[in-house]
Amino acid sequence: MKKFFKSILFNLQKSLVEFFLFFSIKPVKKNDKMLVGEETASILYQLSSVINADSINLQDNRFYKYNYTYKTGKMPMIFDIIYRSYLLSRVVTTYHSVTYIGSHGLLLHSNDGRDWEFDFLRKRNVKIVCVFTGTDIRSYKKMKELPALQGMDTVATYHPYVLNIDFDAREQHLKKLSLASDRYADLIFNYPVEQVSYMKSNVCYFPYMIPDELFSELPSKWSDDSKLVVLHSPSSPIPKGTQLVRAAVKKLQQNGYKFEYVELNGVSHEKVIEELKRAHIVLNEFYAFVPGVFGLEAMAANSVLLTSADRNIEPMLPEGANEAWIVTPYWDVYGRLKLALDTPFDELMNQASIGHKWALKHGSFNNAKAYFSEKYQSL
Repeated sequence: MKKFFKSILFNLQKSLVEFFLFFSIKPVKKNDKMLVGEETASILYQLSSVINADSINLQDNRFYKYNYTYKTGKMPMIFDIIYRSYLLSRVVTTYHSVTYIGSHGLLLHSNDGRDWEFDFLRKRNVKIVCVFTGTDIRSYKKMKELPALQGMDTVATYHPYVLNIDFDAREQHLKKLSLASDRYADLIFNYPVEQVSYMKSNVCYFPYMIPDELFSELPSKWSDDSKLVVLHSPSSPIPKGTQLVRAAVKKLQQNGYKFEYVELNGVSHEKVIEELKRAHIVLNEFYAFVPGVFGLEAMAANSVLLTSADRNIEPMLPEGANEAWIVTPYWDVYGRLKLALDTPFDELMNQASIGHKWALKHGSFNNAKAYFSEKYQSL
């Protein structure tokens, strides 16, 4: 019954889109770009700023307070369905390209991996760009099959239990999502190992977009070596390896190491940025092979980063990645953190500087702007 009800709602939305399109007034000149997606790690807002695009936020994130061109999900479902259908009809008459961030489309309850929505856009000469950020496209089945990851715990080891989902149904959904992306997308951004999927298309590197104002060498932080500050701020503790961090911190404290450990969870983005200004050492995540946005923010704040991200496993990472941070596999969080705490203060500061320069070169707003400008010009 639930599946039947969703099918009716999906068909209703398709009819509404066609209805709104029939009565729409075409603008004299189309706008360039529209972004559609749920806000995750400020990617929707930052990318819209980088490529100068309008945006539709499908779901608010309570940790970020940004402005978007349109928002959905703020009204009862029936009105939200009508509004989303109207927005899709407006997109095809108003924009040259639509960039989808994540796995969601404007239409609710579709079971086709966005195939109908993409086909609707393609038939009206709208270019389609897909940006995937992690769980939205990552196949746990294919990740477990990768030769480079055999015998290793990864996010695929733990995330299914945290999500509490039907594993087989999720894999089928990802196959549909991948097929639609392969069939219709003009440009796809994804990591081939970290976010291994069923897609067969060539994919492009998706750069970080840390605002330029967050980059600072913060000399005051490195002027006092009396007590090191160690920071960990997981968005999802178990898949990020928080249990490993806590065990390492506890053992070091019991062994007599003196440092301030700060753990943030469920706080605002502003609070995280403030704590980064104090942190000498930042523990990012330990089952992933690319650093998270938090990791880049840490290097922007001139902190020493420990993370399992590894260019030997994810070769799409830019050159110099493994020197920018301390590569820390999940089984050696204690050892690498101990090594960092034992490192002379001047050498630790030098490691922070190396990471800071790498992040400035490969993860800044201005660098991303030039990169995306070239990619979108190819559409």
